[in-house]
Amino acid sequence: MKYCPSKSRRLFLSSVVISFCLLHYAGAMTLFVSPAGNDGWTGALAVPNAGRTDGPLASLAGARDAIRRSKSQIALTEPVRVIVADGTYTLTEPFVLESR
Repeated sequence: MKYCPSKSRRLFLSSVVISFCLLHYAGAMTLFVSPAGNDGWTGALAVPNAGRTDGPLASLAGARDAIRRSKSQIALTEPVRVIVADGTYTLTEPFVLESR
């Protein structure tokens, strides 16, 4: 097989770009909110685990508060993605987002 420097460079550059994209995505925070959730959980799972010890958050306020807690502990360098499941969410007070 003949060595082709241009193909090797393209392969190398492609692998660097893919690695960078994967690392970039891995650093982003994603929270899940569901009517089946619990604001005492981490919000890191889309559905409750088998033992019902962790799963999605139950409210947008719970997601907001989890983001605030994370921001107080680490510097968030990427936007936080909050995925809200279909369902009915009852608000007992106005939901407010403000810079903190």
